[in-house]
Amino acid sequence: MGAREDLIAAFEGRAEAVVTGAVPLVGLFGDGCPEALIAGAGGRAVEVKAPPLGEIAHDPGIARVIEPFMDAFASHFLHRFAAGAFSNYAAILFCRDDVAALAAYQYALEMRRQGMVGPGPRLILWNLAHGTGEALHRFNMAEAERALQELHEALGPQADEDRMQAAMAAESLRQKACATLEGSASSASDNFIFRNAGRWLEPGHHAALLSTFEPSEPTRKPRAALIGTAADTPALHGLCDTLGLAVTDQSPYGRIWPGCHAGPANLSALLRKVAEEPLNIRTNPPARFNAALDAALSDCDLVIASVDSNDDSFGWEIPRLRRSLAVPLVDLGFRPFRPGPDWLSKARARIEEALQ
Repeated sequence: MGAREDLIAAFEGRAEAVVTGAVPLVGLFGDGCPEALIAGAGGRAVEVKAPPLGEIAHDPGIARVIEPFMDAFASHFLHRFAAGAFSNYAAILFCRDDVAALAAYQYALEMRRQGMVGPGPRLILWNLAHGTGEALHRFNMAEAERALQELHEALGPQADEDRMQAAMAAESLRQKACATLEGSASSASDNFIFRNAGRWLEPGHHAALLSTFEPSEPTRKPRAALIGTAADTPALHGLCDTLGLAVTDQSPYGRIWPGCHAGPANLSALLRKVAEEPLNIRTNPPARFNAALDAALSDCDLVIASVDSNDDSFGWEIPRLRRSLAVPLVDLGFRPFRPGPDWLSKARARIEEALQ
């Protein structure tokens, strides 16, 4: 297969695309934990939040203890967890600031405590606060040391400076390749797939696959910004492609994820870099996020907002944006977990109306 086919296969297969090797697998549910930290501890980071695109078997026994209003990412994870999808993982880290991750962590612990699931990966809570300041940084360092100790108990080897430096170098190559991809002639839908395929690929391999794409001349298409909560498919991107729109994606799966930060290869500097990223809905103070989002939307001709039904954060930004934006805001409201033809048809009509 070529690079394009390899990237699509990794994106669509997700956990099934992971080839188990000598390096222990560590699942990551939610963004915010640097993947280089996992590599330095002797593991290989793999996304576990987004389920595969195919049919997911649901266990009736598990379904009885999951409330119907639970976040779909958490619900799908718990069914996969109960079915043994992560039995070959050494550990799973859940990012506390992700509402789906926190619920998944709490339920997975309780399911194991009650004997509903068998032995499996160590379940670890990654508790990183977002913002600036020395008190916040000391808290993050203490939490990171706790998580590293749990990883040591699950993986065996102690964190290694050389491994972390090598991981950071690989992440630097990946970031450069992602930047080239964003400036290539690929469609918005393809860009989404090719970039996020890296959540299930080693960073060096991902960078090598992306390096086959060449930068192109800047597009003259009208630019639409996508904002809102996490969507793990490029449904809206494909819609924008058919409407002849270029896309700036400011949603959680729309950017290079925080875990892929490259920078100084030491724990303190790495945590600062992730914590101080302003485009995180839980950054402190909130005005930092507002200013960063406004700057990211400044060169767009249209802003398209959609949130999932479990949104507890981003929806509060929409009234402020409606008042302050100088371009049309299309609020698509609640978005299904996997948008179908009917929802996309209505979304298309709303966007076309705003473009007139």
